[in-house]
Amino acid sequence: MASSHRSRNQIIKGEEKKVKQLLVTILVVVLIFTVFTGTSLAGGGFKGGGGGPLFAYLAPDLGDLNDQIVLMGIPELDDGFWTFGGKGFGFVGKNFRIGGLGAGGVMTTSGFVPGTIVGLDTIPGLVKEVEFAMGYGGVTLEYVMNTPLDVQLTAGGLIGWGGISVRISEYESSLYWSGEEKGIWNNYYEDYTGDSYNLTITAENSIFILSPWIGANYKILPWMGFSGKAGYFFSKAGSGNWEVAGSKVYAAPEIELSNVYYEFAIIFGM
Repeated sequence: MASSHRSRNQIIKGEEKKVKQLLVTILVVVLIFTVFTGTSLAGGGFKGGGGGPLFAYLAPDLGDLNDQIVLMGIPELDDGFWTFGGKGFGFVGKNFRIGGLGAGGVMTTSGFVPGTIVGLDTIPGLVKEVEFAMGYGGVTLEYVMNTPLDVQLTAGGLIGWGGISVRISEYESSLYWSGEEKGIWNNYYEDYTGDSYNLTITAENSIFILSPWIGANYKILPWMGFSGKAGYFFSKAGSGNWEVAGSKVYAAPEIELSNVYYEFAIIFGM
């Protein structure tokens, strides 16, 4: 049963990857089409302020986390994930603009691990899940250069901060609200003395971020356009900063979050 669940999980991951690739392809095709056909030219790039939703693909190195997840008996986390948020900016002088952005995303892995007998103890079949979440934001500064094709080229960076969390859960396949052997409140009753496998714990860490990038903007309407960029995400979660419910976690790993990333945004502005 574990293998069948694992294969279903792999199929789902494969479909998610196809959707991500399709989204990237569509955005690239739209940008190329609008650049090389003058029909929708809206007078060049942004000259004032603007803002809108952003979609960024990050691929942190989660090797240390995945090592622990494999020991749980469930599939590893994906190699990368999408974050969603918003950004805004305004020009300071002719070629510089300052702004800010914020985004966050989650990826999850789960699986059913069949029950086993260890000595005189019976461990029931358990559903196990690990959720990795990340949120970040900060201040942006960009240099903007106009081109003959009315595409604005940008070079800039982000100075920011954020946090990551790892939620680890396991529970028996059938759960009850309360009053039963598998009641989700049982562990927390004042007089509870039994054994329970229904557990959830969340470890959290804070991060500092530096992120240089290069990108391009193009307006397809007088009040709307696209923004795309590629950059490098410099950040790591220190081994000494992990906490669970405010208590320090000792001997924790350092999680390397640095890697190339890609961002796309729809910008509304002038």
